[in-house]
Amino acid sequence: MGAMRPVSETKWIRCQIGADVLVFAARPELRERHKSIVVLIHDAASSVEDLAPWFGQLEPEAELVLSVLPGHGNAPPLTARGWDVLVEAYAGSLRTFAQGRRVLVAGLGLGGLLALALNARGYAAVAFDPFFATAGRRPLEEALERAVQSGCSPDPDFLFETLGWREGAIEQNRSYGGLLDRLKAPALVVCGEASLTQAPSLMDEADHALAAAYPDLRVQVAAGCGHDVLSQAPDLCRDILLDELARA
Repeated sequence: MGAMRPVSETKWIRCQIGADVLVFAARPELRERHKSIVVLIHDAASSVEDLAPWFGQLEPEAELVLSVLPGHGNAPPLTARGWDVLVEAYAGSLRTFAQGRRVLVAGLGLGGLLALALNARGYAAVAFDPFFATAGRRPLEEALERAVQSGCSPDPDFLFETLGWREGAIEQNRSYGGLLDRLKAPALVVCGEASLTQAPSLMDEADHALAAAYPDLRVQVAAGCGHDVLSQAPDLCRDILLDELARA
């Protein structure tokens, strides 16, 4: 594995999609057109800086592009609201900077849901511990509350639209099970263990039953991990990402 390098050593890619700007972090080596790309999307209660070690994990085997969720960090909110608008903005961005290259889209939590949504556009996807509904997810509420208290406070409208979360509680359910009806390319869900007491997996029994109903959707459990599979099992996740990239 290469040495870990911080996001500050990357360049910011700002993709203008209509009236909106989506922000990504990548290397200047993105010009190496022969290389495959892994697009990695952070969770709603997280930041792009949390993914910085993955430059060292995946180089030189692949180009890594980190996505900043709209309304987080230096990424402005989208001008129009709604999940479909968000997915279309991502699809437009990928067409802009990754056209003609092999691409794997992966993400944690909400980022994983976006990866599955982009799978319907033909991109191979890995979703790390996604959740297909948001109501009644106390661990999710607690993670969002910790993010706010730590000063990592994303756009509140974004959190309400995507998670139904407002002022410390999930007020409205957001259902994402329909994403699985539209899968078109190789897709893998990697979940943690719900039994862990600290930051357990956000996938509940209903999520597992739903995923099992789709024979083309592969599910893998990362033993000993909670929700943040990416940081708790980096070697496993690295192997998964490179294997899935080869399948893309």
